[in-house]
Formats: sequence, C-alpha cells, structure tokens
Amino acid sequence: FLLRPTRFTLFTLFTLFTLFTFTPLTAQNLFPADSLLKAADSETEDTAKMKIFNKLANYYLDNNTPKAIEYYEKAKAIAEKNNYTLKAANNYYSIGFCYLVKADFEKSLFNFLQSAKGYEKLKDSFRLSNALMSIGNVYAEIKDPKKTNEYYDKAEKLIIAMNDSMQLSSIYDSKGITYDKLEKYDSALIYLKKAYNISVLLNDTEYAMNSLSNIGLTYKHQFKTAEALKSFDSVKS
Repeated sequence: FLLRPTRFTLFTLFTLFTLFTFTPLTAQNLFPADSLLKAADSETEDTAKMKIFNKLANYYLDNNTPKAIEYYEKAKAIAEKNNYTLKAANNYYSIGFCYLVKADFEKSLFNFLQSAKGYEKLKDSFRLSNALMSIGNVYAEIKDPKKTNEYYDKAEKLIIAMNDSMQLSSIYDSKGITYDKLEKYDSALIYLKKAYNISVLLNDTEYAMNSLSNIGLTYKHQFKTAEALKSFDSVKS
C-alpha cells in the first residue's frame, strides 16, 4: 500500500486537526474526560460549552470514534446556533474525518462537503483546499475516479492561486496514490515525482522520503524491480 501524505492530514489526521487548533487530550493533560464532562454539565455559556465539547471529542478521537462524533456534533450544533461559520465548518470537517475512519463514506462525504461550503463562504482558501482534497480522497476510496479528479483539480487550482508549494506537493501525492490504486502507474509516477521534487526544493526531507517510498512502490507494482530498489535504497540513505 502506498503511504497517504501526512503533512495535511489533520487527515493525516492529526496533522490535519492542527489546522483547526484542536489539541487532542491524553492522560498527561490537565483536564481528563471526567473533569470535562463535569464542566460540560455545569457550563451555561455557549462558547465555553462548545470548547469543552471539542476537547471531549478530541479526547475520544483515538479510542472511541462514535463518542468523538457525538461531541463534535454537539459542538457543531452550538456553532450553527450562534452563526459561528468557521467553528461549524471545522466541526463538520472533524466529523467527516471520523466517518472516514469508520469507512462510512456516505456520511464522511456529506460532512466534508458541508465543511467546504463553510470555508467557501468565508473565502478561506487554505482550509477549503484541504476539504476539497478530503472529498477527493473519499471518492478515491469508493473508486469514483471522475469525482476524485474533479475535487483534486479544484483543490489544485486553489493551491496554485495561493502559491502554496507545500500543499501542492500534498495534492500531487494524493493524485499519484489514487492513480496507483487505479493501476494507472505511468500517471501515478508523474504526480509522485512532482511531489518529491517540490519536497526536495522545500528541504522537507521527511516528506520527500515519503514520496520516494511511494515512487518505489509504484515501480514495484509495475514489476520494475531495479527502479523500485533504487528508490528504496535512496530512502535508506
């Protein structure tokens, strides 16, 4: 399996969640789930309650996806009630990610699309490009190449307009991985190499190695052993 780019994966995931300034809680954090639950019960002010629900959702994200969805939904409801467009869009995005983890692609798609509407309304090109990439990824999972390319292309146009090289390498990686899944290996290599070259220019060694690994795997799928080994050796060195 090729490695999904992780640079913007709040999606991977959790690099993606940093876009929304969410901080998942762990046992070492100051506010464990029981304290948050008590705070949620006693809090009456909407904004504060919404923040607590988001913290609870992030706490459950790694260990109880249905619970995470429950609290993201509660936070989203408060955001929509108060016309907090960005907060609502962020929560839709998080819910979409949770359903993607659960392989419930229909619900994942619905929530990612809702998040995209919010970001588009706000003219938030950076977050919108991530939402469009995520929508493309869902369509890739359900093997709809036409829709996959449609949303990747929309994301790519935004990213080029923003002159965001880092994000551009991410979309090229996603395109390459999708083409590999479709067994269109020549097209996959074109985009994976574009992603690699941008990462090298940015001196992003970790991401470049990720792209190089994917290039090696695509060569392997083509039964081009020498080229695959050369890519894998480059990763090791």
